[in-house]
Amino acid sequence: MRRFSCLFALFIGAGSYQAGAQTVVSGRVLGADGEVMPATHVELRSFYGGRQALRVIPAPGGRYQVDIADRGLVRLTFMGPLHKAHTVVVLAEDEPVELDVQLQRAWMDTDQSYTRIATDHTRFEYDLGVPLEEQADGSFAAMVEAPDDTLIYEMPAATSQVYAGWVFGEISADRFVYTPKGYRAAVASPEAQVRVTVRPRRLGTEEAPKPVIIFGAANRRAGILWEFYQELQKAGRFQFTRAVQASRASFSSALSEERERAARDRENVLRQEILALEIDIERETDPFRRELLLMRYLSQTSGIPFFRQSVYRFGVRFGLEAIIEPNPIYLKRAIEVIDPASMGWAVHPALLQVLVEQTKASAAAVAYVEAVKAGHPVAAVQRFAFFNLIDGLFARHGLTPEVVAYLEQYQQRYGEDDELLEDNLPLGRPLKVAAGRRAPGFLASSRGRRRGVLSDSLEDRVVLLDFWASWCDACARDEDALRQARAAYGHGDFQIMRAVLDLEERPEEAPGEMPWLLYQGADGFKSPIAAGYEVMTLPHRVLIDRDGVVLAVGGELFGERLMQTLERVFLE
Repeated sequence: MRRFSCLFALFIGAGSYQAGAQTVVSGRVLGADGEVMPATHVELRSFYGGRQALRVIPAPGGRYQVDIADRGLVRLTFMGPLHKAHTVVVLAEDEPVELDVQLQRAWMDTDQSYTRIATDHTRFEYDLGVPLEEQADGSFAAMVEAPDDTLIYEMPAATSQVYAGWVFGEISADRFVYTPKGYRAAVASPEAQVRVTVRPRRLGTEEAPKPVIIFGAANRRAGILWEFYQELQKAGRFQFTRAVQASRASFSSALSEERERAARDRENVLRQEILALEIDIERETDPFRRELLLMRYLSQTSGIPFFRQSVYRFGVRFGLEAIIEPNPIYLKRAIEVIDPASMGWAVHPALLQVLVEQTKASAAAVAYVEAVKAGHPVAAVQRFAFFNLIDGLFARHGLTPEVVAYLEQYQQRYGEDDELLEDNLPLGRPLKVAAGRRAPGFLASSRGRRRGVLSDSLEDRVVLLDFWASWCDACARDEDALRQARAAYGHGDFQIMRAVLDLEERPEEAPGEMPWLLYQGADGFKSPIAAGYEVMTLPHRVLIDRDGVVLAVGGELFGERLMQTLERVFLE
């Protein structure tokens, strides 16, 4: 399928939070050894990015205090020289939050001979820096020119790879200067040259201790939500990959038995994880934690990755719903138990779309997301809920009048040029092909003939446009429904026209096998008829009445619903 959602775009340009009372977050930031670092800073960003200005707060003596004016989620990044920066998601709910952080030492490559020391005298141009040379004691050093009383230089970068047990040890510095690009070292330079030394340190056979995050005892909800955030990150990185691989294996006969067995094993592991999650939901007595467990259930059964929202559509493409079928009991419980104003939705609002799609856009699910859209205390979540509702309904039913009405409301509220819609045809522009609107004209080749068939020549007939491609398995699966419709109504004023959207020319089928008109080209979704009818996924169908007005689009024109729709049309 080619129906992709730019959900990640909302995280980049989301609206601001609704104003509330000020929340104070305070605590201590320590180094990996439990001691105060020579310099410490805390960086404050909005959880969704973009709108809230970045603020950097110095933390002298390791003590910090951050004042947050709005309710909702924020990201606090804790930094110190020779340490890895660490980000914590904090729930601000008017009450003071106590948060202590102990950072992790930054990993370091044992070979620093490739590193140059860039200084303030060369405007920190790396190519003009002095290379470090390995010394007999295992350290690395360089003699650097220092025309002023103080030399400021950029420290060697921590490696992006894992060198087990090797971290920053000693480095020549009297103090550290914070910059947006990280810390720089400052050293007194009474002489014309300064010897800069860097010494890697081995931590035996153990890795550097992980960062330690401790919320105050009074901040139970903030701590629980931070745990939830971490669990979603882990599931997004690992569980989704397993599910996609299992899905690929399930639908490919070309894979070896060993790979198929491995895929089944991955699927079984995922099912065991979900079963354990169901048990946790039943045993949980804390209301807030139960809400978050139900949200985790939505995440794990759908396979939607937390780290990249826009990949969700790839999940639909790989058929994850067929692999991990959610238990309707827990879908119903999510609607009944989770408060529409829950701050859990602020962590992963795309799960609202999962709720709509996995319940097949039930009335209860739609009403629930409507409640989130109307009353969540975080404005960005309201907006996301609105888009999720549109996209979830569109995924299930196509461009029904209900979807069009929601879309028009969304465009009125956020603008037709909203970045969340701009790349999501047909949602990204004013709709032309929707129930009740005039159908665009088209030109097609008739079966077995070279001349064209204009849509005008099909006036006074009900026309079903069937968009199809040889690679579309779902198109082939619904072939019987199409032939049944042709047999039931094809002898009257009903005409089926198939638009083939392959990317290469295909021989026309024999007349006896193709009882409908045919549009055939080699330009796929860029063909004039596909572009004119705003086709963004297959299978896709459009029903047009005798006056050239669209009667139905999408979900109402497949399987049993196709015959029900045609029956209503021809009985009127």
